[in-house]
Amino acid sequence: MAPAAVSAARLILRAAASISSRAVPCLGKAGSITVHHARAVHGPATSFSGKERRLLVYQYRAADASPLLGFAGGMEKFDELLLAVARP
Repeated sequence: MAPAAVSAARLILRAAASISSRAVPCLGKAGSITVHHARAVHGPATSFSGKERRLLVYQYRAADASPLLGFAGGMEKFDELLLAVARP
């Protein structure tokens, strides 16, 4: 692994350790949901049931909330993901 990649990996691990030390459990019964910002660090605990977990994702955002760093497929592809587009 390149030195820059090793340094980046170390930073990520250090940040993850800091975040996990402040983690707050969000518990719910089977079938419960969570609603949170997409950039909030989140994840499930280990499942010991042996059953698959299902995931359903709904995304809500303002039509003018364009990605700050652009979109890999171009803005036209980004707009195709929206149900209603009204750019100023």
